[in-house]
Amino acid sequence: MIEPFNKVFDRHNFLEFAQKELGYVHQYNYSLSLLKITLNNLKHLEHHRYLQDIFMQSIGQTTRGMLRRHDCFAYLSLEEFVALLPSANTSGAIAVAQRLCRSIPELSFTVQQHPLKPTISVGIATYQESDRNIEVLLKRANEALLIAKSQGNNRFIVHPLDLEKWLTRQK
Repeated sequence: MIEPFNKVFDRHNFLEFAQKELGYVHQYNYSLSLLKITLNNLKHLEHHRYLQDIFMQSIGQTTRGMLRRHDCFAYLSLEEFVALLPSANTSGAIAVAQRLCRSIPELSFTVQQHPLKPTISVGIATYQESDRNIEVLLKRANEALLIAKSQGNNRFIVHPLDLEKWLTRQK
């Protein structure tokens, strides 16, 4: 259920947990946000499996430490994590993304006597009434992530659809 090295959920268990949370959102009408997080500079570590593991574990621990006890944090692939934030609206998700974009680059690693500062990109999606499964939310978070990556390192973007609805509610 939990990746032992990184101490985070694996993809399968994340999807199962997320689908259950989506059911609660439909039933009890509360907020749910999702952050898709990509590490941008892992290619420097591609020939150093041990360093990759330490790097990923450190990123995972730092991120997990910024989340609430009932948030779900999962490892999707070599470079990707996802955080599911039950009862968090877009404002809450933005606050988490801001903390991540400030904290992750403060970590420091050395690869063959060269310093390596991790950088991330974050895509944010917030539950909408039309979302019937977690894949829809993941797709929007991924679209936002691609925009964030195109704008440089240590950036986050709220999916335009979610941002528009959030801004409308703020007025």
